[in-house]
Amino acid sequence: MTAVDWARVDAAAAESIDQSVLSDALERGTRRGAASARSRLLVRRVVTIAAIVVLTAAGLVVRGLVHADPPLVVAGIAPTSGFTTGGEVVTITGTGLAQTTTVRFGSADAQSIQIDSDTQLTVTTPPSEPGAVEVTVIGTSASGSLTFTYVEPSVDVPAPVVLAISPPSGPSAGGDRVTLSGTGLGSVTSVRFGTRDAPDLQIDSDTQITVTTPAGEPGAVDVTVTSSAGTSTAPRPYTYVAPAPVVTEVRPPSGPRVGGEEVSIRGTGLLGTTSVRFGTVEALDFSVVSASQITATTPASDVPQVQVTVTTPAGTAAAPYTYTGDPPTLTSIKPEAECTNDDGEPQQVTLSGEGLAEVTDVWFGEAPATRFAPLSDTELVATPPAFTGVVTVTVQSLFGRSVDGVTYARDFCVE
Repeated sequence: MTAVDWARVDAAAAESIDQSVLSDALERGTRRGAASARSRLLVRRVVTIAAIVVLTAAGLVVRGLVHADPPLVVAGIAPTSGFTTGGEVVTITGTGLAQTTTVRFGSADAQSIQIDSDTQLTVTTPPSEPGAVEVTVIGTSASGSLTFTYVEPSVDVPAPVVLAISPPSGPSAGGDRVTLSGTGLGSVTSVRFGTRDAPDLQIDSDTQITVTTPAGEPGAVDVTVTSSAGTSTAPRPYTYVAPAPVVTEVRPPSGPRVGGEEVSIRGTGLLGTTSVRFGTVEALDFSVVSASQITATTPASDVPQVQVTVTTPAGTAAAPYTYTGDPPTLTSIKPEAECTNDDGEPQQVTLSGEGLAEVTDVWFGEAPATRFAPLSDTELVATPPAFTGVVTVTVQSLFGRSVDGVTYARDFCVE
């Protein structure tokens, strides 16, 4: 028997044998074996299966079956996108890929093809215009396609860094132009003051941008800039400064001296008000309604004309307010008369009435008392000027002069 070198037989031969194929192969081999003494290899393919038969001088020996190439099917590609410059290494998966002869990206052939296995290819992309292209894998028996997207190469963008703000403060109403300096500012897309976006942004260079401040509450806020590469916060905050207050009027402009009246204080720059005073006395309470209005409750006052003073961190402002009240009244004087025989100092008298604690002047006729001193709200003592005759005594306070006085007489004594 002639020896068979099985190492030369295809290693991919299957171990199972289709009986119908084997019978056909044996029949053909027997007829041909009578006429030949040398070894032959017969391969019979039926659909996708082939029987390997070795013909020797001694007869037929069946080694096994060989399967034909499976159909080419492409299933996936990774990554699915790459730069327009090409040169990207891409993996294509599927079945039957061992028969691949060509891979095209659009109309351009891949720069290189590496068959890793029957289920995987590694290829290098050719250059292309931006957009999606069809990736076609062509084999000896079939072809398949996938989609790959070309994108422009990304450019490394440095992260922004803010180093300084000028000026570092401005009005709370906003609208100021502010310059930010630093590095990587050329790609900045937004600038925020606290939680509010700057209404406009001007990129002067990679190291400088100019913005307009939004409105903000008085106080310090962080300034942050943002680009596609990140966010940066300025090393020092920006400070919103309230405008100096201006008080234009108080409504109503007057009220009772006992206080307790609610008034409206109008003006500008009233946000951040820390104090409201009527004269030297603090308002009983106040509330900042807006930058142009405050409501306050008047305290009592012994003074009819006062200045209403509003204080904010940016300064003070004032407007007049008038307290209204009744003038003092007199009900009696003791003694009612005095007699004198010399030019000595007149005797002291005691006046009774109401509102006398606030008396600023005592009049005997049109001549002022030499001196006087309130003892209480209902009583005071006074020394009349030197005179003879009968006069009307009146008293005056900041809220007016008593309407009805009392009569006092001073004359020489009769012996």
